[in-house]
Amino acid sequence: MTLRTRGWIPVLVFWILFAASIGVGRRYPWLDTVWYIAGMLLLVALSICSLVYALRHRDEAGSVGFKMIPRWLERSLMGEDHAGTPPSAPKPH
Repeated sequence: MTLRTRGWIPVLVFWILFAASIGVGRRYPWLDTVWYIAGMLLLVALSICSLVYALRHRDEAGSVGFKMIPRWLERSLMGEDHAGTPPSAPKPH
């Protein structure tokens, strides 16, 4: 299984759960609270992960730089094509 294929698994799981919660939302009103808590936990986890990444990858002067997100998060948000390559570098063919 390639990295690109594995990247679709969380997306499919999210949309299946989201569609299912819309279908049974009137019967189970507590699902709104569950989605809110899940979103907040995701934001907290990403902020902690970004902070740890920034503190581990700073230079000797102590500066962090402009890019404070981990590679796996960048790859999941921007895709494999853009992750880790600077904008001025040519793409390999």
